[in-house]
Amino acid sequence: MQSRVRVALVAWVVLLLIIGGYGLIPAALESAELRAVRTAQDDIYRPTARLVTALQEERHLSVQLIGRNDSSHATLWSQRKKTDRAINDFRDTEGSTIAKDSDVLARRITSTLSALENLEDGRAAIDAGSSTRSDAASAYTSLIEATFPVFEAMPASDEPEVTKSQGILAAVQRFREIHARENTLLAGAMAQGQLIPSDYQQFNELVSIRRFLITDLASGLSGDKLRAFNGVIQSGSFTSIQGFEDQIINQDSTDGDIPIANNDWSSAGTGAFTELTDLESDFANDMLEKSDSEATSVLVNATLVTLAVLLVGLILTIVWFRVAPRHVLRELTALKESALDFALNRLPNVVGKLQRGERVDVQAEVPPLESSKDEFGDVSRAFNSVRQVAVQAAVDQAALRNGIRDVFVNLARRSQGLVHRQLSLLDKMEREANDPEELEKLFAIDHLATRLRRHAEDLIILSGSAPGRQWRKPVSMINVIRSAVGEIEAYNRVSVLQIDEAHLSGRIVADVIPLLSALIDNATTYSPPQTKVRVVGAAVPNGFVVEIEDSGLGMTDEELSRFNRQLAKRPEFNLSDTVQLGLFVVAHLAHRHEINVALRRSPYGGTTAIVLIPSTLLDTENAPEDNAPPTDLPTRRRDVSSDTQESATPNVPAARPEPANKP
Repeated sequence: MQSRVRVALVAWVVLLLIIGGYGLIPAALESAELRAVRTAQDDIYRPTARLVTALQEERHLSVQLIGRNDSSHATLWSQRKKTDRAINDFRDTEGSTIAKDSDVLARRITSTLSALENLEDGRAAIDAGSSTRSDAASAYTSLIEATFPVFEAMPASDEPEVTKSQGILAAVQRFREIHARENTLLAGAMAQGQLIPSDYQQFNELVSIRRFLITDLASGLSGDKLRAFNGVIQSGSFTSIQGFEDQIINQDSTDGDIPIANNDWSSAGTGAFTELTDLESDFANDMLEKSDSEATSVLVNATLVTLAVLLVGLILTIVWFRVAPRHVLRELTALKESALDFALNRLPNVVGKLQRGERVDVQAEVPPLESSKDEFGDVSRAFNSVRQVAVQAAVDQAALRNGIRDVFVNLARRSQGLVHRQLSLLDKMEREANDPEELEKLFAIDHLATRLRRHAEDLIILSGSAPGRQWRKPVSMINVIRSAVGEIEAYNRVSVLQIDEAHLSGRIVADVIPLLSALIDNATTYSPPQTKVRVVGAAVPNGFVVEIEDSGLGMTDEELSRFNRQLAKRPEFNLSDTVQLGLFVVAHLAHRHEINVALRRSPYGGTTAIVLIPSTLLDTENAPEDNAPPTDLPTRRRDVSSDTQESATPNVPAARPEPANKP
């Protein structure tokens, strides 16, 4: 027996040594991954960045040439040769080791090269005089946009600082492109001698995006990077540009005159572009220094840890050979089996009972283990205490969760009843009010009360219960969408466009309204305040689809994939994740009625939320004959977004149902 114990212990120690030795392998791989950041920077990022810069300069010269209506191509031809050399250098990235190791990066490089094949057609149109300033700028912009997916597919690192630096570089590239587009637009207008209304509108949009990106970039920086970025933004060139922008924005859009001199703008724009390029280079060098330093540190630390493990293994081998008693293996085996039984069987059974609402007897579920009077017996008794505390904690937590849920539901129901009474009183006051100013104040209070009701319903939904509002009759989709718009703060930014005629079954109206409200609220929250959120609805063979589209900065492929996965499965609410309460509410309501909700990129650069309501939830037989709201969905408010450019949410209804306990 003693011999078998020693053999087993020797085998365990040898295994420990092997594991310690193999600890070097993942460390070496991580170090190689970090060092690959520099290779990717040299082989992929820099050729791509040079290509972007060349295309931006060629776009600038081409638009200027069209604006002047000048046949002199000398400077433009010289720039075209530089662009062609940059394209040839970029084409070499297709054969780099980094591209071969990443299918995503290889596909994006190939896609960019395919887009660049259209460059000659654009140049020919410019040379033939058949291309306008807008056409030429758009053609080059589309080519530049085709290169950005390459930046986004650069090899990632597990080191947070390196990954953050890569994201900052991509953001600076985006910011520099917006600045270049603004510079090109105004340079072309100056060459032509006037700023036409379409130029004025596009200039305002680019200025808004550029200033938003300045704030967004600054929020993600800290320390030396933030100081360097602020130094560039507060430089003379950027200060001059902002002053020039304000002069142009504040003038009449139909005036056509450009209130600044060509040389002043050109000098400031060129200086700012150079400063941005230098800032990007500094950020890139800082990232490479961090990745190289971290690669060396990882390898050194792994080597030291491996040596320490080998030394400990040697010491343990000597100790175990000398002092291991005969019963060690038996006691350890019993403890191991007890621990596994508790972890794999008893504790999951207890948790399952608690989830089903069954009562749990702690003593019966975890009977005490047999224990000896030696040190192993002490461990057994300690393990008994741990098991009982673990089961008792699970029971207490289940009781606490149920209590919190009941409190949420109780408070939310009370708030819901009070808000319902408040809305009824406001309806009466609005009908009796004659003073327009007083009526306007009542409308504002009415809107706040509607939002309070929505938040109360969110609490009920988070607690796993159904909202208190109910409808007996079907409700038209236009009224459902209007009600959803009326329950958000920035309702005046929402444009409800074409909505096909369809009617929603009354039994699910109370769930669809907060679902759409949460998505529309998200769209207004994560898009610039001067933009509109567009809502359209159409009947499709599988039911009725509602599309909610914003013009924000959008999301990355990883974010879209993660959010769509969360929306597609039954939600598991985590009290620590308070940032995504709206997403949980949407997923919960969608899963309850098998409504399909998905997010995708918007052609405008933002995000589009697509809500597919199945045909089984629509009511075609009992739909009202006219398009007026049914009696339990009264119209309560004037046009809440009459200042929008399109027929946006006219006559938003209150969506006030009958009480939940009404038959």
